[in-house]
Order: sequence, then C-alpha cells, then structure tokens
Amino acid sequence: MSEPFVFTNDRAYNAEDLLKLCQEFPDEAVNYLIKEDFEKWLAYIGKTDFANYATQARQASGSNEEKLQQFIENCQETKTNVVTKQPEKSPESANLLSKIKSFLFGNRQKTQEQKLSTE
Repeated sequence: MSEPFVFTNDRAYNAEDLLKLCQEFPDEAVNYLIKEDFEKWLAYIGKTDFANYATQARQASGSNEEKLQQFIENCQETKTNVVTKQPEKSPESANLLSKIKSFLFGNRQKTQEQKLSTE
C-alpha cells in the first residue's frame, strides 16, 4: 500500500480523497500545489494524468487559488468522463438465455403440476 498524502488535519489515500481535501482545505492545498507536492504524490500512486493536471495548473497564469480550482476541475472532469460500458448481448446469447430460462422455469412448473396431480 502506498503512503497517504498528509494534510495537517487529514490524509488522502487516493486521488478522490485528495480532491476532497483540496476543497475542504484550499489554503493548505494551494501550498502543496505550488510546491509540486501533488505532482510527486500523484505520480507515486500511479495517477499520472492527475499529476499532469497538477503540473499544468501550477504552471498556468492566474492566482494560486485559480490554479487550484483548475487542478480540481480537470481532475473532476476526467473522473466524470470515465464511462463504464456494458457488454452488448448478441442475438445468439439472448436466444440462448431465453432457452435456458424456458427450460429451467418450464421444468419447475411441470414439477409443481405433477405434485398437485398426485395429491
């Protein structure tokens, strides 16, 4: 397990935690951003895309607060753009599934009918 990123009053164990702490403690977060601490830690935990956002934000023009906001927004945009795609069902697999259901539930109904007729 990788070492957490330590804020004065809390710790981040992943990139999502880090973004929350940036929003909770923006004054402290600005200092870490400007000192390149975010870049180094994010690269360390394998989040190179977020590390690149920290670099871009740090090097951007504007106030330190605007840089932090840019970093947070870029990271959040990346998080929301991650799409989980469900595998598509082929007609063959849908037909097979239908046959299996019919077999299973058809046999269950026949068994119940047989029990009723013998009682």
